[in-house]
Amino acid sequence: MDELFELDQNPNFAAVQTCISNPAKTSSYPKYWKPENCPYTHGENSDGHDLVYEHGRLFNSGLFVFHPNLVVFEQMIAALNTWDLTDFIFADQDFLNQFYRSSWKR
Repeated sequence: MDELFELDQNPNFAAVQTCISNPAKTSSYPKYWKPENCPYTHGENSDGHDLVYEHGRLFNSGLFVFHPNLVVFEQMIAALNTWDLTDFIFADQDFLNQFYRSSWKR
């Protein structure tokens, strides 16, 4: 885990891209969670970037690295108070994926 503290690009938020294959076929998971949409099924593009599907790149919130600060905290609170959270099947993970949608690093 030491490499987590030595990330080259010093990202504001970094996480592991999630596998969305749903091998247990859990009915409450989103319908697009199927093996053909899992980034680990196809690997990376030849240029080394993640494959991105119509639902975007998703990360797993079980382990992430970020640099907390008061501004980001206040932005998160504002989002929590204005977004429709009922669509978030995986509460923390879906919130963080939406919040960092275009800015997280793998």
